[in-house]
Amino acid sequence: MDHLPEPLQTILTNATYTYLRSTAHSQLTTHLSTFRTTVVDPYILTPLSHLLATTLGSSTMPDLMSALVLGGVLLVSLVILDYIRRFVVWWVMWWVRFIVRVVFWGSVVVLGVYVWNVGGEQAFKDAGRVWGFLMGFLQEGWAMIEQGGAPGGGGGAGGKGMGGSGQWW
Repeated sequence: MDHLPEPLQTILTNATYTYLRSTAHSQLTTHLSTFRTTVVDPYILTPLSHLLATTLGSSTMPDLMSALVLGGVLLVSLVILDYIRRFVVWWVMWWVRFIVRVVFWGSVVVLGVYVWNVGGEQAFKDAGRVWGFLMGFLQEGWAMIEQGGAPGGGGGAGGKGMGGSGQWW
């Protein structure tokens, strides 16, 4: 107790603390032994011991070697199924990677052939048109989301819909 702080040493050496600790220990022991004799023995241990005695004495209970063989077969089958799962996942992912690479490099080649055929200036103009179309489409979609209405806004007579002053295209 030399390693404990001074206030804690005085509490632990106090007669009241020592008395309460011994009293609590004795009362706890008494209550646990009473619980064991009134609940655990008659309702848990005795029925369990009778069940095991009748089950182990009959011939329907499998022996230990059968249970071990069954557990071993289960373990080996799970290991084999794990290897099969790994192989299938690898095979599927190989094909997915292959298809993604073919699509990517195919689009690079098609884009290169397009630029070669129409020229750089025309390719940039077409790219600008496609970019403008996509940005307009996204802006229209964003406006629909914000206002929660038809394309072009509210769609009413005062809005930007077909009946209003704005154009809908």
